[in-house]
Amino acid sequence: MDTRKLSIYNYIGYFFIGLISIMFAPVLPSIIKEFGISVALAGSIFPVRFAGTFLGTLAGGIISDYKGRKPVIIFGSLIQAIAAFVIASSGQWIYGLIFFGVSGFGTGLMNTTINALTADINSNRKGAALNILHGVYSVGCLLGPIIAGSFLITGHGWRIVFYGSAVIWLIYGIITMFFTYPSVTTTERTMETLKNKYDFRKGISMGGIFFMLFFVSFIYNGAATGLVGWINTYMDQMEVSLLFGSGMVSVFYAGLTVGRFTCGRYSEKIGYPKIILICALGSFLFYPLAVYTNYALLISIGVFFTGLFMSGLHPTSLAYANNLFPGKAGTVTALLSVSMSLGAMSVPWLIGIIADRSGFKAGLSISLIILFILVLIGLRVIKYKPEKAPLTVKE
Repeated sequence: MDTRKLSIYNYIGYFFIGLISIMFAPVLPSIIKEFGISVALAGSIFPVRFAGTFLGTLAGGIISDYKGRKPVIIFGSLIQAIAAFVIASSGQWIYGLIFFGVSGFGTGLMNTTINALTADINSNRKGAALNILHGVYSVGCLLGPIIAGSFLITGHGWRIVFYGSAVIWLIYGIITMFFTYPSVTTTERTMETLKNKYDFRKGISMGGIFFMLFFVSFIYNGAATGLVGWINTYMDQMEVSLLFGSGMVSVFYAGLTVGRFTCGRYSEKIGYPKIILICALGSFLFYPLAVYTNYALLISIGVFFTGLFMSGLHPTSLAYANNLFPGKAGTVTALLSVSMSLGAMSVPWLIGIIADRSGFKAGLSISLIILFILVLIGLRVIKYKPEKAPLTVKE
């Protein structure tokens, strides 16, 4: 098994997830116009995709731990290819909506499994590898809207975006068949440990460390999604230019990308707990600049550095959790991914409710509160002294 080539191929797959997952947002206005549906009805894409991704995330982690990463990645690729093709070919809105959910399921399968595989083949540098993986994902998120917008501007229409996505995933799934993946075979000690049910029920109780890492991912994605999701509307109410408001999303992802590659370089040297604490402190300190100031430069600085410091939170907590429970990489990854999904669903929703009643500064304060809680969690994580990892995995 050539782990270097497999790692590169893994990064390419995660780049495609970032690239393709965000492409539907720029084409949504064209879909609304062609099918003649309301904005509210079109918005049903979001919970449908979330439901599919939620189920895929759980299934991908658990199944890949027992059946291997390779079949799950192939299956996830083919599901997304089929779903994208049906969406592009559908003549009725209901079929497109259903297969947005199917696409989300395929994304969830691959998302969890690619993260777990990265942890598997980088046992001595999980933090670096996972931060780089998520940095590549951020690059995909940056390019996705640009590529989709380019097709729309040139008059090709929204369907070509999904046909192209179907081709990408079909090719990726086929090429995956020719790669050799790590075995999920475990040592006798691991099997004995699993039979004794030591791993999670006993391991999680070690100072509540797993729950703390769970909330690191929850708070990160809740605060990040809340900022990215509402900043355009917030900027619009401040009567700044539409271009500036839209540009803040790109500024955030630029910070996220730079931060992840930086954390990838230094996480092993500094240590995972310290990276989590540094990222928590930086996010808490720079977030107010993005939300409470009225000057374009200060807002831009706040958004960029908030993204930069938030960048290392989830990948590093994921690496730390995988170090603690290496025999359950898929399940650990699935649970932390679920925590991110729950954060993305609940925090922006609360922000919207409060903003509707008391204004966006009050609503966005929700994220500042949970970022303060994150700092407290970071202080607790850095004091934790892990026991020797009880599980091992053979490649």
